[in-house]
Amino acid sequence: MCHASCKLFVGFVLLQDHNSLQPFHSMEMIMNQILHSFAVSRYEHMKDDLCQLFEDYPHKDFQLHTQRIEKSQMVAYLYQQLETLQARGRLFSLSLQGRLKGLLCLVPKPWLSRQLGLNIWYVQHLVLAPEIEPWLVSRLLREAVASIKDEVDFVFARPASSDILSVQGLESIGFRNVGCELVGNVRCQPLTKPLTHELQSIQKTQLDDICSIARMCHEHNHYIYDPRLSSEDAAALFEALVRYQATSEHVEVLVATQEQEAVGFLSFRQNKSLSQFFGRPFACLDFIGVHPRAQGQGVGHALNLAALHQLHEQGVKYASVRTMSSNYLALAALHKLGYRITSSNFVLHWWPGISDVHHTRHDV
Repeated sequence: MCHASCKLFVGFVLLQDHNSLQPFHSMEMIMNQILHSFAVSRYEHMKDDLCQLFEDYPHKDFQLHTQRIEKSQMVAYLYQQLETLQARGRLFSLSLQGRLKGLLCLVPKPWLSRQLGLNIWYVQHLVLAPEIEPWLVSRLLREAVASIKDEVDFVFARPASSDILSVQGLESIGFRNVGCELVGNVRCQPLTKPLTHELQSIQKTQLDDICSIARMCHEHNHYIYDPRLSSEDAAALFEALVRYQATSEHVEVLVATQEQEAVGFLSFRQNKSLSQFFGRPFACLDFIGVHPRAQGQGVGHALNLAALHQLHEQGVKYASVRTMSSNYLALAALHKLGYRITSSNFVLHWWPGISDVHHTRHDV
């Protein structure tokens, strides 16, 4: 910001600054008055800039390459999704000299909110051009989260770990890192030999059993790593996630049994939105849990093989898997399947009214 005449365009409102010595706090006061929400439908003329912003974002390129997705196709998909995201949440823009250089999308998470009794939001997109000054990123983020501060208790984000500009911007306004998440792919293949464990699709009578297993296997997720959430809250949330998936018509759940008792489960699903847009099936492996007494017996490996076999039968070539980098047992099991890491994310949490939040870690 050292030019004598600098044009800023934030929220599609133009600011002309003729004073090169204007102090930082004065610039902040001006920006407080000009930041506005961004409406996709009202700015169709900015479509090229929006698509270029996504096109220039490099931090997921290897992941797209391994999934055999052309960057231009993903850009078209992301642009299409903006209208839907706008209806659900808030979009904010950042431009320099009339060209779009940043996009922020915040969306509420009503299901998670109901489970924890908190108003939870998520940073769905934070896409920034590399030439943006860090202080300007902080200003954009601060003003955006301030617009929802009165209606939110907790916000989380998953910026790419290589996207230092976004990570530092989020940290500068109070987001805190609670872990690193690895994202990768596993090839879906048919079974080459019979499984040594008894597996079946979940039955209604097994729901409570697998939820009980879920409570025992929640040690590695970003909620348990947050010192402001109690261990009980984190366990209850993971159990609720498993229960939700086990009763959803869009999710398949396999259960491993020993002597007619459930000892493990795995949930997996197709990504309907991606599949419909690209005309070929995409899928992911979601949650897995094995009862402590059955661990080390190959139960998890059998569940993974069976799920990948079923997805192969559905025409899926690769399944994506996301796990915390500290979950070494899961990573070891995945590597047996040929797991290939394609990207990594930092998981960041923000509690705007921490003094008013009652969900605090009592056992730390």
